[in-house]
Amino acid sequence: MKPAIAPCARAAWRAWLFPCLLAMGLAACGGGGSESAAHAPQSTRDAASLIEVKALIEPAPPAAATYDVVILEARPPVATGATASAASINATGQVAFTSFRADGRHALFYDGQAIRDLGLGYAAAVNNAGQVAGGTDATATSPARALRWSTAGHTAAVAVDLGAPAGGTSQAKSINAAGQVAGSTSQGVNEQTQSHPFVWTEGLGRTDLFTLRVPSFSSGTGEFVNALGQVAGGAFTGQSEAVHAYLWTPPGSIRDLGTLGGSNSFARALNDEGQVAGIAEIEFARLFARNHAFLWTAARGMQDLGTLGGRNSDAFALNGSGQVAGVSDTKLIDPFTFANPLAHAFVWSPSGPTAGSMLDLGTFGGLTSFAFAINDAGQVVGKAATDPSSPNLSHAFVWTAAEGLVDLNTRIPKAPAGLILTEAIAVSQNGSVLARTFGGLVLLTPSGDSFANARLSIVSPPGAYRPYPGLAGRARFSADIRSEGTGQKPTGQTRLRLARAGLNFESTGYDWLNVQGSRAQYQGSGTLNGTDGYKFSVTLIDGARDAEKDRADDEDGENDSGNAANANKESHADGAADRVRIRIWHADAAQGANVVDYDNQLDASTEGTANEGTAIHNGNVAVRVRVRHQGGKAPERHAGH
Repeated sequence: MKPAIAPCARAAWRAWLFPCLLAMGLAACGGGGSESAAHAPQSTRDAASLIEVKALIEPAPPAAATYDVVILEARPPVATGATASAASINATGQVAFTSFRADGRHALFYDGQAIRDLGLGYAAAVNNAGQVAGGTDATATSPARALRWSTAGHTAAVAVDLGAPAGGTSQAKSINAAGQVAGSTSQGVNEQTQSHPFVWTEGLGRTDLFTLRVPSFSSGTGEFVNALGQVAGGAFTGQSEAVHAYLWTPPGSIRDLGTLGGSNSFARALNDEGQVAGIAEIEFARLFARNHAFLWTAARGMQDLGTLGGRNSDAFALNGSGQVAGVSDTKLIDPFTFANPLAHAFVWSPSGPTAGSMLDLGTFGGLTSFAFAINDAGQVVGKAATDPSSPNLSHAFVWTAAEGLVDLNTRIPKAPAGLILTEAIAVSQNGSVLARTFGGLVLLTPSGDSFANARLSIVSPPGAYRPYPGLAGRARFSADIRSEGTGQKPTGQTRLRLARAGLNFESTGYDWLNVQGSRAQYQGSGTLNGTDGYKFSVTLIDGARDAEKDRADDEDGENDSGNAANANKESHADGAADRVRIRIWHADAAQGANVVDYDNQLDASTEGTANEGTAIHNGNVAVRVRVRHQGGKAPERHAGH
């Protein structure tokens, strides 16, 4: 996991953006200490000229109705200039963040019940096991060092020093589910400082990614590490001043991701599919650069995501489906300066109704907006201006395809008096939101406990089971999953059986559960035909099925050969039928990529909509949230220390 906010955002779209980005990454002990993009200055414009959000996505179930508030950090409304820096949230809503105290900045971890002080230093990222990557700050007697803290099962967090080159420093930036940490080391060479990206692995130690002969790169940073152990970041190319995004794949392959025609590029995000999002230069002319957001994939290379009609765009976040969120210039001009283009938040999707185009998320009546994070359920968070006459006044938002832009201040009915959410900087896979206020850092957790149940069968379409692409037949699916309390992983059981192909899948554990209205999405691990090492994700849609369309299951298997087209006729035009999608995959070390074993989502245009997956053959889906009453968790509380 990685902080939601990209560093050096004040430099966005300026000629010196890329050296600045790299410099921030190379700065020793800089993990999480840079000023966030959330504080980039806002331009202004006439509210009447707002760009309308494109109504291209078919309505899907709504976002969580309300949130409980957990106070993570409280400070006087008028800050002294020392505020919380970057923060990271894991799939279950646990948070790692950095806060300034009287004796310096401290790395802190919220485990779902209480805040644990990890000591002097900074926290850069947290994984689903509650391990935190961060480090110590440099002092007069000791250099900055990267650390990894382990918290689960320990009364006091256990810190591991990730080491540094002789006489040098190290800093951590990201951590994956296996506890691998990516970061950078710095060391003086010939009166110049050289920095190298690294990945640290339990039992193997720190691997310098530039140790092998890399003729095209000199100094660089390690910004992200994914579940495959791949590392992405930026590096200077040779002796030039150009910075290029790169992707390193174990055991030692490194790829220059190139640019979009200009000289520079930089990685902003990396997902578990090995896809990279970032910013790349289009051209440099008359002392001004044109930079566009990009998505890089192994199949297509670097893809220009375009803009919202203006000159520049930037990607800040990327989810597992390849959706990108960020900010782009629009064709509208600041009415006060008559020069600066107005920036709006965007989301870009590779599939679904808006595939291949930026979707303008709009504002709350003000002039600008910024998107900072997106989860696998497609929830985008950020900040949007509320008043065209007050360019610095913004509110935190969550955006979904169903509801569009929602002011999070309208979803916290039991918040303490005077609390104003100014920006949302991260969103968990389970829908928890990390937000800033005038008084510090808060965590918003979806109100209530979430449940999803299914007992059904579908007609598995040809092509779904990849080892037998021509096979179609009756597949039986069952699920019973629940999530109770922040910081707790969901529990339950999921099974899929496709008898004609000898496919038997069974879950062994869950990473997260996200419920939005009548849609439930979750991810976990499991076994396929008795062999472990598989991951899976499920989308369940609790539709309004006609009872008369439910048929008794044919125990004799008469209809097991099935017909996917006929079964899908049960899907109403408005997507009202119960539906299910299940995707099973495994990591292939030889390919350095995830390999899909089963996926019944064959129509990319319906992904993320109310018609995702397959209409059920018989049975039913139930998705619900139980609101906590008296005796349950308080709707608003201060995290314990």
